[in-house]
Amino acid sequence: MHIIRVIREANQAAAIYFLLTAYVEAITHESMPHPVPGWALQLPLRCRHDVAASLIALNHCSMWSHIAPPGHEKIAEALAVFRCALDRLELLKNAGGMVHGIERTPPGLRFTAPGPTAADTGTVVSPP
Repeated sequence: MHIIRVIREANQAAAIYFLLTAYVEAITHESMPHPVPGWALQLPLRCRHDVAASLIALNHCSMWSHIAPPGHEKIAEALAVFRCALDRLELLKNAGGMVHGIERTPPGLRFTAPGPTAADTGTVVSPP
């Protein structure tokens, strides 16, 4: 599944929360009704505890016997996405990606945005 691959490659917790939010929004607004109730996928997802709470709720939903087989596949997909996200968040945390609950980029995985260009400012900008 494409989103799982992207989550596994994410180097920042913020990117994982963004991807999960986009995933939840996408399945919530599908043309076909999703078998996961809204309370199981609450937004916003701000920390690992929110992701873990959704994972627990999804596990609970996966045990419902009244859902037709296609619904179980959708729930299994959501479980896989949230499990992957929680695993990646734990990995980032253990690699130094969090300080007092606030995520930061682990050392060696820093992303620096390019500085302003002359086209952005209308003037010549010397490099830092």
